[in-house]
Amino acid sequence: MRQWRETLRADEIAQEQHIVEANDPGAFYRFVNKRLAGRSSVGAIVSDDGSIFLTDNHMKANAFNKYFA
Repeated sequence: MRQWRETLRADEIAQEQHIVEANDPGAFYRFVNKRLAGRSSVGAIVSDDGSIFLTDNHMKANAFNKYFA
């Protein structure tokens, strides 16, 4: 598993290096925006049996509050 992670990270580094070396601001901003897109919310919370447990943001907040309190 560790070797797979290292290989994956090395590939990511090579892609990032290629974008930087291309000296193309448009490519850089597209890369950054792609990495930032869709990360503003928490996904569905899944129970131990694999079923979707909570999808409403209010219910998720209450569940996390209860868990971490």
